[in-house]
Amino acid sequence: MYIKDRFKIDSKRIYSDEGFLKVPARIGRSGIQEYSAIEMGMTDREPHEKVTVLRPEEEVFSDATLKSFGFKPITNNHPPELLDSKNAKKFSVGMSDRKVIRDGDFMATDLNVFDADAIADVEFGKAEISNGYTADIDFTPGVTSDGVQYDAIQRNIRGNHIAIVTRGRAGSDC
Repeated sequence: MYIKDRFKIDSKRIYSDEGFLKVPARIGRSGIQEYSAIEMGMTDREPHEKVTVLRPEEEVFSDATLKSFGFKPITNNHPPELLDSKNAKKFSVGMSDRKVIRDGDFMATDLNVFDADAIADVEFGKAEISNGYTADIDFTPGVTSDGVQYDAIQRNIRGNHIAIVTRGRAGSDC
């Protein structure tokens, strides 16, 4: 399933002599996130009904998940489809660093933005990010150890791209 998550880009920006932008960013987190039913591919609910999804630490911070977000294309907004070798040139404005690490409750890496229009957008305040990724969805509801109910669990999370967006799902907390 193709899923998009949103996070804010950190403000520690470095510019190369060529004008490229490098910025450290938190690009994912564990815990509860809210999606709409349509985003989750659910047809038994109203399209914009809220679906609460658990992203367990053991899934978000697994070696496979962390590695899957390394060397991924950065896009300016989400493309209409997952990226691959046939469409990456059309949508890519940069690339994430190879190394993706755990930073508390977050995944973190450096984002390298090469495109002048995308850099200008970031400079003018378009500074949150949203991950495009695939995941297996287990629609078994449950309750977290701190009492929060959820409708589904994400498993086998694999990165596809990181989009620069105006408003991210996680808001300015990231």
